[in-house]
Amino acid sequence: MIHLGKKAQVPAILISIFLICFFLAPLSRAQTGVAEDPQLVQKGDRVGVHFTVRLHDGRLVRTSRAELMKNKKAVLPWFERFQETEDYQAKEVIAGTKGAITGAPNLGRLVLGMRLGEKKSVTLTPEKAYGPKDPDLIKSFQLQQRLPRSVRLGPREFVDNFNVFPLLGKTVPWEPFFKSRIVRIKADYVELRALVRDRSRLKQDFGTIDIRFEKQELIADLKPRVGAPFAFRDLSGQVSRVEEKEFYVDFNPLPKGEPVIVELEVTSLTKASLFAPMVPFWIEDYAEGLEEARQREKPMVLVLYSPECHFCEQLLNETLKDPVIQALDERFVWVKINSLEDRALFDYYKQEGYPLTVVLNKDGLEIRRIDGYLPAEQFRAELEEALKAGL
Repeated sequence: MIHLGKKAQVPAILISIFLICFFLAPLSRAQTGVAEDPQLVQKGDRVGVHFTVRLHDGRLVRTSRAELMKNKKAVLPWFERFQETEDYQAKEVIAGTKGAITGAPNLGRLVLGMRLGEKKSVTLTPEKAYGPKDPDLIKSFQLQQRLPRSVRLGPREFVDNFNVFPLLGKTVPWEPFFKSRIVRIKADYVELRALVRDRSRLKQDFGTIDIRFEKQELIADLKPRVGAPFAFRDLSGQVSRVEEKEFYVDFNPLPKGEPVIVELEVTSLTKASLFAPMVPFWIEDYAEGLEEARQREKPMVLVLYSPECHFCEQLLNETLKDPVIQALDERFVWVKINSLEDRALFDYYKQEGYPLTVVLNKDGLEIRRIDGYLPAEQFRAELEEALKAGL
């Protein structure tokens, strides 16, 4: 339940509605023909779950278990972005939802029908895991490339490319597979020459390159290996296939487009009837909210909205009433302010549109902001990140 401050008054009719809903809640499953089972995960239950997501070759995509992170070679680079903030403990999800754990697909749905303490393994198709590959990120390259042995760049062009001033004899990465040396500097150009020899072979991560000269041209014959890593500009991918005149590189980051195996263990179970339905009460005074957060030593969720805003209505009446958010109810103090009227807060938080959600720590300092409307699972993920940042 979202708490009121000490001074706020709860209308008697709202209290009556809350009490009626609370005592009738355990009957809701019976009314729909589904009996509540205290050991079985059913829709709407709050579930603690340990999980591990792997590719079919065993490489780790994401996990809640710290002991699995010891073998760094088995961890996908994709997982590294989570490691700094990962707390390696069982995660909480609402059964029947996708689950708001970033990088862990459909946890809330996968736990349905499991029992407390049960373990299971499920294989997910790409569509149900991290989505299909983006065809625009599969790019083709010519196996034979003809390049000039030397090239001239204008002074401004040189500085724009390398972010340094030219120095005679300095080497720079002009071509993607080898370096070039500055061999001449004039008032109107800088001349670069490729640092390769005729009839030489260069070893690369993706395979080899055979070099030969033909007059003023350099001919590079690329021989890539399928499955080898290939970097191009700021992209990193893998060689996916080689044809007669060209080869293809898949720059889709793993695990996108791959089936995955999800290993689950239910560690805790709170039945939906024990915490739902909840009637959301709000503090609607900014100073009172700050004082409540200070006294209760909890972060504050501040929603700045306009009564004329459709997305504000969706956020307040759909997202924030969802069980996924209500499960975090006791972790925050909840405040909403009509900033269309309260222009001081609109200006103070440099609000550019509606709605704006600002998460403050117990001392009133901003730790995260969420612009616009988000569905419940994405909004919960933002709140969980705010909780980590506020520790």
